[in-house]
Amino acid sequence: MIERVIGELFRMVPDASFKALAPGRSAEFGYRTSLIGNVTQAPVGPYIVFDENPAKGHAISNYTALPFERPDQQGRAPRVVTPEAQYDRNAAVRDLPADSLPPVLPTPRNIEKREGALRLAGLPAITAAPDLAAEAALASAFLAPRFGGAVDRSRALSLSVGTVDGQRSPEAYELAVDPAGIRIVGNSRTGVFYGLQSLRSLLPPPAPGAAGIVLAAVRIVDAPRFGYRGLHLDVARNFQPKASVLRVLDLMARYKLNVLHFHLTDDEGWRLEIPGLPELTDVGARRGHSLDSANWLPPAYGSGPDVDRPFGSGYFSRSDYVEILRYAAARHIEVIPEIEMPGHARAAIKAMDARARSLTAAGNAAAARQHLLSEAEDRSAYKSVQDFPDNVMNPALESTYAFIQKVVDEVVALHRDAGVPLRNLHMGGDEVPAGVWEKSPAVQAYMKANGLASVDEMWFAFYGRVEKILERHAFLSRAGRRSACARRGWTGGPRSYRIPGSRAGAGGPTSGTTCPGGAPKTWPTASPTADTRWCWRP
Repeated sequence: MIERVIGELFRMVPDASFKALAPGRSAEFGYRTSLIGNVTQAPVGPYIVFDENPAKGHAISNYTALPFERPDQQGRAPRVVTPEAQYDRNAAVRDLPADSLPPVLPTPRNIEKREGALRLAGLPAITAAPDLAAEAALASAFLAPRFGGAVDRSRALSLSVGTVDGQRSPEAYELAVDPAGIRIVGNSRTGVFYGLQSLRSLLPPPAPGAAGIVLAAVRIVDAPRFGYRGLHLDVARNFQPKASVLRVLDLMARYKLNVLHFHLTDDEGWRLEIPGLPELTDVGARRGHSLDSANWLPPAYGSGPDVDRPFGSGYFSRSDYVEILRYAAARHIEVIPEIEMPGHARAAIKAMDARARSLTAAGNAAAARQHLLSEAEDRSAYKSVQDFPDNVMNPALESTYAFIQKVVDEVVALHRDAGVPLRNLHMGGDEVPAGVWEKSPAVQAYMKANGLASVDEMWFAFYGRVEKILERHAFLSRAGRRSACARRGWTGGPRSYRIPGSRAGAGGPTSGTTCPGGAPKTWPTASPTADTRWCWRP
């Protein structure tokens, strides 16, 4: 029979009808599953556990996921995504003629082709103000290898900060290539940087034995259509080492993306070293076969039974993270770290449970309780979207907020040490399952003391406290606050609300038809309960 272990980890175990296998014999088992549309959804990372040593998992490496079929779906042909099927689809793709493509991607706002060409026999003279030293070094770094050490001082590459006509964005630039040289003007250093990225796109592919470079004369004026051009990188579920992150940043810069949303924590992993809380990485950053998640987390996404294997296990040390921040800043990319809470927090919860056990065994009961995120007496029954029954922080424990404050303080300190001040911090908020907190003695006591009628309101109480923690730091001070919104993601029941224009912790359900001061209440935008309206604190 097949049983769920935890999350998306399943096991196949013999039932009473199973007969032992003799040496050299095999058995075949069939099972039914929900609809599968991609070979990547087939079982991955299998391993065997023997009864005589249930704490040890033995990886199976020589297995193959056989092809499978899908039934017709309401008259539509089944679409199983396989490498072969994808190859056949790609065979229908036809390359566009080269002369129909823009020379720069993303497509600039204005490209003006001009007469003539620039011929470079060597590295041109690069002129730039001292505050553009980093950009000048970048230009030299990608141009010099193309000339094998040759220098051509008769041609110049001029970099400057000035005014780009008709463009107000600080990221705007003008790039002009003519027979005398190259000129890049940006409304800021960032604009100059993006002008250099466009220049890189104009360079012809390297050719062995080529003598110099020829660039067609052109004038490009460009500015972003969107101020936020982000990429989300989830290293919590599948860890990526520092070198891979730096490579991603390089590629982001080439395409003028300016925000890395760095998903550092989730149920399946905590990936950032936090001084003073070593269990977050000793336990929360490691995956392998486990009976109880006491010393490390269970396998996920095919990471297998062996602890400390790549992608399942791993974390960024303080120095790693500082290097990533500086590398991103040099490429004019903002890093927004995300710390998941109150849901999607299983890695942190299990790490703090391990810390509590260790400190209790050492006779330090007070320290053991200092950063706990769960309550031993909580009998609430719930399942997250990913089928975890124990992945939500308890919002009624003071230790929960001590933990959050510690983590926020350390993340802010990391950015300060890198010389890259933290401007934005993502504090999670999604997919809190129905049923959570309902049988928590601490939550029930909190609700009674504060006159709350439903555990639904604990989400807002939680983020009200989180907001106060963030306000201790200048980047989220009331004086300099940016507009923000909160969206409560509650799954597993008819309780999903969107909170437009509200600060985190700024709204909540109350009885009656008016808010304090007499303002009328408003409906949430999705799935309201029959008698619940909301008040918004400006």
